[in-house]
Amino acid sequence: MPWDCGSSGPLSGGPASHELALALIFGWAVWINYDTCHEHPEAYLEFGRYAMGYSSFINGWFRGHIKGMVSTIAAGQGLIALAMSYRGQWVRAACMAAIVFLLAITPLGLGAAFPFLLILAFAAGKLLYQTMAWPLWSKRAYQR
Repeated sequence: MPWDCGSSGPLSGGPASHELALALIFGWAVWINYDTCHEHPEAYLEFGRYAMGYSSFINGWFRGHIKGMVSTIAAGQGLIALAMSYRGQWVRAACMAAIVFLLAITPLGLGAAFPFLLILAFAAGKLLYQTMAWPLWSKRAYQR
């Protein structure tokens, strides 16, 4: 298979591939959120229809501060993605931040891709217990 990297590549299923997947997902979220909040900020008001407990916040204060709030969220997602590409305590901190963030936005429901958020939080939790000795850009990260 063209994507098969044997037993030591980024798609081999080890901790490095999991960190890479989470880094890419959070990196993609940065781009989507930042672009959407600056091009179509009103799109975020749709979350109010699906949200459990956040509706009054979304239709209240958030309505007038969409760009600033979502840009800040995107920056946090970017920090998580960047920290996932390092090793050790950086990855652990990124995993903990990812779990807190994902659980915090879970009440947004289907508008925020529920139940994928819980699956992603579970994956980040599993990474907390897998230690990487090398950063993702090192070939040694993919050796078993």
